[in-house]
Amino acid sequence: MKEPNHICKNCGKAYYHCDNCGKMHDYRELACSPECYMAYQDAIIAARTAEPEPAPQDETVIESAETPVAVQIEAAPIEIEAVPAAAAKPKKQARKGRVSYQPQQI
Repeated sequence: MKEPNHICKNCGKAYYHCDNCGKMHDYRELACSPECYMAYQDAIIAARTAEPEPAPQDETVIESAETPVAVQIEAAPIEIEAVPAAAAKPKKQARKGRVSYQPQQI
């Protein structure tokens, strides 16, 4: 018997399954037997359809005597230097592909 190369997602048992046979989408991709596959699928469906538990709400309300204060931030003016036109890179000229194809006359 070949050595195991997969582990069952349901029971954790090691089993052999041909990796090329996985393209057929059979139960052996996830589980060691059809029974384990059905149990695993039932657990997945139950987990996906379960209602999430609501988070416990804290009823304690903390009241603050302070009122929110608007803060005004003053930014220093930024000086922008102009780039001289000579310092800018010249644009590359597009190369025109010239094909010297002349049909031969017979």
